[in-house]
Amino acid sequence: MNATYFRHLSDSRYCFALDSSHTLLRVNVSKSCPIEEMYIIYGDPMDFTRFHHEQKMEVRYEDKSFYFDETTLCLYPIRLMYIFRFVKDGK
Repeated sequence: MNATYFRHLSDSRYCFALDSSHTLLRVNVSKSCPIEEMYIIYGDPMDFTRFHHEQKMEVRYEDKSFYFDETTLCLYPIRLMYIFRFVKDGK
């Protein structure tokens, strides 16, 4: 999969705290990208391999070139580690 399809910067307007326990994550996805769904897998970095959550990213906005997917995470504890999972052709 082409890395230029996606844009996410963890220390910018693409990932920020809404309040003391909620964080908003945003990803720009090219309209030419062949993925069907995108999920975020997240959890506490101290225990990520044993316990983590998965949440579907939803398209919130779009322009002529990109979809802007977002999700809000409720965090406890406040530490955060995350990766993205992409679904293409049902896999």
